[in-house]
Amino acid sequence: MVIPGLPDDIALQCLIRLPKFSLLRIRCVSKAWNELVSSKQFYLLRQRHLLVDDWLVLVVPRNSRLYKSARLLAYDFNSAASHRIKGPMEAEKHLDLMGVGCASQGHRLFVLGGSSASHDGIEFQNHSGVTIFDAATSSWTTGSRMKIARSYFACCFIEGTLYVAGGCDNEQSTEAYDSELDKWTLLESMPFGFNHIESFAVFQSKLYVKGRAGRNRRVLVFDPRSSSSSSSSDTGRWKLSRGLEGNLREGEFVATGDHLYVINQAGYVGRLDDDKEHGWKEVGIVSRYFLPFAASSPSSLSSLDLVSNSSSAVLFRNDAFFVTSKGGEDVTDLKNSRQLYRALLLTFYHCQGAVLHF
Repeated sequence: MVIPGLPDDIALQCLIRLPKFSLLRIRCVSKAWNELVSSKQFYLLRQRHLLVDDWLVLVVPRNSRLYKSARLLAYDFNSAASHRIKGPMEAEKHLDLMGVGCASQGHRLFVLGGSSASHDGIEFQNHSGVTIFDAATSSWTTGSRMKIARSYFACCFIEGTLYVAGGCDNEQSTEAYDSELDKWTLLESMPFGFNHIESFAVFQSKLYVKGRAGRNRRVLVFDPRSSSSSSSSDTGRWKLSRGLEGNLREGEFVATGDHLYVINQAGYVGRLDDDKEHGWKEVGIVSRYFLPFAASSPSSLSSLDLVSNSSSAVLFRNDAFFVTSKGGEDVTDLKNSRQLYRALLLTFYHCQGAVLHF
């Protein structure tokens, strides 16, 4: 009996409606409850009743203002509350590395690579490990190691395949990971390496990577559906995207359904209208924002009703971003964009993050 005095089917309907982090706590009630709420069937039942939602999961560096005791921080978009996720010792060791990459596929979060410093802090060693957190079962596993150890690199899922590319020290290699087979495959390398990859995003099933290459900032585009120009690989092709200049050279990519944006710390918003030369142009500016984890964040906004009527306002409960368009450009697809929220957090707190089904 799940709950004494209640039929099991009714008790199960009660339990699936508990908030996700309440479910994590009630695992301590008994072994039976732990097995129940940690099962894949329990997650699928919550999913069938539309009780699974998107959460933003951040891998927090030690020097971040967000860091307290846990390296993995989950943010609930609906309640505007953050929760710490702690893992086993080996997972915590991986999360403690610098420059790890993270990507999500449904309810699974993949933490990859990273670097560690020597005892004297002079030399750094890249790592190739893969740690997987499953939000459905709240479990941790390890995957096959990447073929190339790397840190500070681009990583994302495109049509079910995980891609990693580049890294510090001008790393140019590209790999693809089949999560079903737990297997890595080397693909066509970048035409050049980046000193530092600043941002990356998936737009129209292509990976856009921006960073410093020598003294310049450049954008490379990887299309996994294109055939390679090299005989050594039969998938993938990199090409240079031009036209990202002026105020738009710095900042974080934001991909919506229709457009790819870039937003920097000064608040400038640029948009890619096409991937041809000079396709980027400045379309707006973020004139005001409230960050959810900052001590100065207000508990409420008296102007919420007014803000919600503005087509340029991006709202997340107590946090608001006012995107003012420039030159009559339409930026309404940024409204309530969780990817914009993710980009602002990554820009201001310098952490990695991915949206996960919780």
